[in-house]
Amino acid sequence: MKVKNIHIKYILLAYLGLFAYGLIDNSRGPIYPQLLIDYNLSPFLGSHFFSICSLAGLLVTIASKTWLSFGLEKSLRFFLFSQAIGCFGMGYSKSYTMVLASAFLYGLGVGGVSIACNLMISYGVSDNLRRKAYSGFHAMYGIASLLAPFLLSITLKSGHDWKNYLEIIAVIPLLIMFFSFNVTSLAPKIVRDKNHVKLDFKVVAQICLIFSFYVAGEISISSRLVYYMRFLNFTQENASLYLMFFFICLLGGRLTFSLFNFKMESYHLLLISSISSLVFYCMGLMIHPIFLSLCGLTMSIFFPCAMDRLCDKFKGYTESILPIIVSSIAIFNTLMHWGIGILSNTFSIRYALFSGPVFLLLSTYFLINNKISKK
Repeated sequence: MKVKNIHIKYILLAYLGLFAYGLIDNSRGPIYPQLLIDYNLSPFLGSHFFSICSLAGLLVTIASKTWLSFGLEKSLRFFLFSQAIGCFGMGYSKSYTMVLASAFLYGLGVGGVSIACNLMISYGVSDNLRRKAYSGFHAMYGIASLLAPFLLSITLKSGHDWKNYLEIIAVIPLLIMFFSFNVTSLAPKIVRDKNHVKLDFKVVAQICLIFSFYVAGEISISSRLVYYMRFLNFTQENASLYLMFFFICLLGGRLTFSLFNFKMESYHLLLISSISSLVFYCMGLMIHPIFLSLCGLTMSIFFPCAMDRLCDKFKGYTESILPIIVSSIAIFNTLMHWGIGILSNTFSIRYALFSGPVFLLLSTYFLINNKISKK
């Protein structure tokens, strides 16, 4: 079904795919402190819970040229199934080794879903609606991020534990996989516009650094905020509220941009997002952690605007460059989680989180000095 240049079911499938990804992904941060306790882990060993997912995602993105040849919809079904099995396995596991094995399987699904759903958005809407579609798309991640700690809290209050919670939400990607059988495939013809910037190693590398450093900054908050608040002697309930507020801000910003048409160019919005996030992150570490939660508002528009700018500047090359970007994000996330784990173990989580502003500063630097900034 197509309405006003939007393939409704196709876009809905992409939205639901990201929702399932976001719900599971953002449940890991709240359960992380209890994971350390239950398996008697140091912060460094516990960081493998995050980094192994990124490593698995990297392997999938490296092989994207192969599995994309089977079609987006078929590939998405496989990766949704992988997510479901991995999520259930993390909850059902009886040892930390089994948790990591399941996390690797889940990470395979994450890498594939991320690429497939982003490409489906670029194929499913016309150019003039792309930024709004991407804002709504990433708002689904925000909704999932907001629901994750809330649903976990309900599960815990009902007498179950975090393992039962993971076993329950593993059903969601399975349901979306079944829905995908009702979606008609789109086979877009790739037309490369000679007036658009062509790919070369330097350009691609710098774009990867823009995305990777930004995502590292965002994930360093969402995955470690509860742990950091507990370090500051906040209660588990209050720490979860700060994380929830971060996701509310993230969702609010993306919903606003999906509902209203802003005339400002995506590049200028990227600069505003990047610089303001850097300032708020520093204030959160040096003044009060509430500013870390407010980073959700300033960060909310970065990824939708970056994807819109990417599709506009590299029209016809998106299917080639996106897997490379996702691969770089996976590499940086793996290194980021290991690095924060080592710094937390050696010093403290507070000092480890000072890497976040460094990531955002580097993202801003490459954003200013890249062809993506040129008209």
